[in-house]
Amino acid sequence: MAVIASGGVDDTLGALQIGAILAVYLFGIITLQAYTYFRHFPEDKIVFKALVGTVWTLELAHSALVSYEVYRVTIKLYGRPDLVERFIGLGVITVIGGFITMFCQIFFSARLWKVLPRPYAYIGIVCIVLTSIRCVGSSLLGAEAILAPNVKEFRTKWHWLITTLLTVGAAIDVTIAGAMLYFLARKRGHSLNKYVISPSLLQTLCPAPRADVEAKHPHARYLESSPGSIAVSAELVPLPQITSA
Repeated sequence: MAVIASGGVDDTLGALQIGAILAVYLFGIITLQAYTYFRHFPEDKIVFKALVGTVWTLELAHSALVSYEVYRVTIKLYGRPDLVERFIGLGVITVIGGFITMFCQIFFSARLWKVLPRPYAYIGIVCIVLTSIRCVGSSLLGAEAILAPNVKEFRTKWHWLITTLLTVGAAIDVTIAGAMLYFLARKRGHSLNKYVISPSLLQTLCPAPRADVEAKHPHARYLESSPGSIAVSAELVPLPQITSA
């Protein structure tokens, strides 16, 4: 029978609920920013509109599945922890989160390729390749999570891949942010108009930074990473905490 590991409800169902709250909160920000983007920038290129619409749709599915898992575990299976063995919804979420992260990281990586001088511009190409491979890994991990008979077996077999995906994703985000900071530092005092893309599009893809940071660094909004990857990271945390006896 399945049992809650040594951490108890706080480290398992509690962690799942916290991840769900964060995911829904971030989806609310995404929805507001998508509405603002489509309302005020109807003349933007169709490819940008399609990107925003795709990310929003994936985030909608992401939030719905997270909410479903919380409802299933806390309502449908209330008082029956012996039945909490699989998280099929989180497996699908892992696949969706991989695509959300890939789209956002490719968007920023393409900007690196365009604005950075050679050979630094190849950082963008490397990031595009890595995030594409990471998306494949996320899809594989999600499929295995759906098919795994229980969480303990899934954790034992794929712990290395979970760690690798989270590490690679964070490394890509840091690389993109560092490269952009390098570019902005080099261009300080010079006109950036020809390099800057629509702030509304960037705000739609990623939540805006704190007001105090943006006041000092107007381009800090460009350095935010995907909210989907944050939420997926939070949701993967509780998986290793449930074992079966």
